Amino acid sequence: MADENITYATVTFRPTTQLRFKAENEETVYAEVKVSHQNSPGPNEGLLQDEAVGIKSRLSQLFPRGCGILCWFLLLAFIIGLSAYISSSSTRYKDDLSQLRTNQTKLLENSQNQTHLHNTLLFDYENLRKDHTNLTKLWSNLKDMAMHLQMKIQNISAQNQQLELQNKELKEKNEHLKLEKANVEAEYRECQACPKNWKLLETKCYEVNEKKKTTWQEAQKNCKGTNSNLFLLDEPPKNLSSVHRFWIGLRVQNREWKWINGSNLSQTSSSKTPSPGHCAVSAKDKDWESVHCNNKNYWICEKEAISL
Repeated sequence: MADENITYATVTFRPTTQLRFKAENEETVYAEVKVSHQNSPGPNEGLLQDEAVGIKSRLSQLFPRGCGILCWFLLLAFIIGLSAYISSSSTRYKDDLSQLRTNQTKLLENSQNQTHLHNTLLFDYENLRKDHTNLTKLWSNLKDMAMHLQMKIQNISAQNQQLELQNKELKEKNEHLKLEKANVEAEYRECQACPKNWKLLETKCYEVNEKKKTTWQEAQKNCKGTNSNLFLLDEPPKNLSSVHRFWIGLRVQNREWKWINGSNLSQTSSSKTPSPGHCAVSAKDKDWESVHCNNKNYWICEKEAISL
């Protein structure tokens, strides 16, 4: 011991952030370090020896001599436990980091998928918007076409109605022509001056219609169908009919009395005021009367007899 100099060193262990202790729990461990001096002591040898003596004195005050090995074992156990804890924590953190990276990868893939889906939906939306615009234009065009077709249908319906009226009139004319033809043929076959059921008086033929009454216009229309006209006399010939009230071929036109052949009524016979819409009807005690053309009376048709 006389040839060895012992130098004491102070080592302080501070805990990590996971194992924190208060400052007063810090442990100070003193260790003996033997240093061999082969050379002669320097000028500071006395000072170092004094300091070493002081450290040794303090260490002996804190720990008994027999406690040094136990402290080393405790320190070693603490270091081993700390290393195991740090290793375990590091492994757990690596697993967590690996899991986080896996989750991050999945999230990135999901984000890419969502982005792709978003782009696809935008593309589909744009196509649908274009289709909607085109369909709207097409619908507008179809509505316009429908309106035009509806107008055409209305026009065609109106034309059909006119054609039906014309067809009806043509059928009536055809019936009249057939009747007239039949009458003419009967006249020629029988070699008679007047058609069948007509009465011959002087040079004219008369058809008396006293089974039903009708308006002046309908009576004249019926006479036209037999190629005749309402008779042009002020009063019917005698022995023609027992009924004396008949339509005659005289009516008011342009505020004047005119016969249906276009001639004017003589001034001596025009004592009746020419009221618009009035026609003449024969009377028993009078030459004729002025009544409204829509009244209903019997009528007599008149035409020239056939010369034999």
